[in-house]
Parts: sequence; C-alpha cells; structure tokens
Amino acid sequence: MDSNTGKLIETLRRWPGLDDDQLSRQSGIRPRQTVNQICRRLEATGQLRRTTGSDGKIINTLLDGAAEFALPRAEPAKAAPSAEANNFQRIGSISNAHAGREFEDAACAFFAKTGIVLTRNFGVELGHVKKRMHRFDLGSEEPPILVECKSYTWTSGGNSPSAKIRSMNEVMLFFTLAPAHYRKILFLLKHLRGEVTLAANYIKNYAHVIPPGVEIWEFDLEGLVGQRMV
Repeated sequence: MDSNTGKLIETLRRWPGLDDDQLSRQSGIRPRQTVNQICRRLEATGQLRRTTGSDGKIINTLLDGAAEFALPRAEPAKAAPSAEANNFQRIGSISNAHAGREFEDAACAFFAKTGIVLTRNFGVELGHVKKRMHRFDLGSEEPPILVECKSYTWTSGGNSPSAKIRSMNEVMLFFTLAPAHYRKILFLLKHLRGEVTLAANYIKNYAHVIPPGVEIWEFDLEGLVGQRMV
C-alpha cells in the first residue's frame, strides 16, 4: 500500500463520511484528483463505498475489511533522488510493485463485474514441444482466460519507455506459446502523453508482434472504465 492510500484510510477511520474535498484537506493529500483516484481504486477493490450525500457531493465510507494502516512516524528529511535514479519509479507510489498490485486489484474487480472471477499467479504450461510452467498475473480455467496486467506510464520526460515496451513484447511471446483455447488479454493502464495513450502508441508501432486473437485493453483508473483497443 502506498503512503497516500494509507493516509486516506487512516483519515476516514478518524472522520468517516468525508467528501473528496474534505478528505483532501484533512489528509493533506494534494491535488484533490489524487484523492479521487485513490477512492475509486478502493471502491473497485471493495474497501470503500461512495454515495451521494444530502448536499449532492460524493461521500466516502470505509467498509469492513479495509486494509489496516498506521501512520508512519516522522523521519529526517532525505535528499531527493536524482532524475536518473528515479527514472523508473512510479511518481506517487511507494514502489512499482505496489502500483502493480493495486492495478491487478482493479483488473480483478473490473472483470468480476462481467461475471469473470480471476485467480492471481495463474499457472499455464507454455511451449511447442517441450513445455515449461509460466504464471500469468491473472487467469481462469472457466472461462479459459489469461490476463497480463501492466500499469505502465510514459517516462517523466514524455518519452516512450523502451524497457516497458520490451516487456510487453515478451508478453506477446508468452501468449503465442500458451494453449490456443485460452482468451488472451494484455490489460494496460490508460496513460496519456498529449492526446496519445501508451496503449495506442504500442498498438501503432508494434502491431506486427501482436498475435492474432490477442486482445489489448486500456483501463482508466479514475473512471474505472475499460476499453478494448484490439
């Protein structure tokens, strides 16, 4: 769990029923859009309920089972990391691993609404003649489906993230080697550079490596809306 999510949960434990503006002020999380995004993620994973209050604003209420979190003690300030050292670290998240797990939670909730219950670390044997077990982020036998989640973003400078592109190409290889009866989905975070999303850029420039039948979906974490791109 990233620190902002923890602060938000702790604030709602102390002052239940705050709207996003109040929650931003009480928790100190800025900008307000960050509060909105966190609340929508928590709603998608069943930890928070968002309802319309008497004044027409959306109020937030924690549900039973919301993650426990203790506010950390203050620590001496540390020097900011260099731009080079922080190039691959997700801004606003405690780590890329945490961001990835939260995105998988959102993907599970999204597919659950369509009646598909997915399992984490879903194992499938890959290969042509010789086989080897590989674990996809999410999957199911009934219906047969394999989902690889990537909450990738453009680099802080707005450049195409070459290492992440290679990782997506590797997913295409895994899908090629997976049994044919599985539905195969690359589930990407919607992230814009100007008017172009990272998913749209990948499809435009790497369509030649996307196997027939593989679906690429783009998911908007703020609006909790998924769109099939291919």
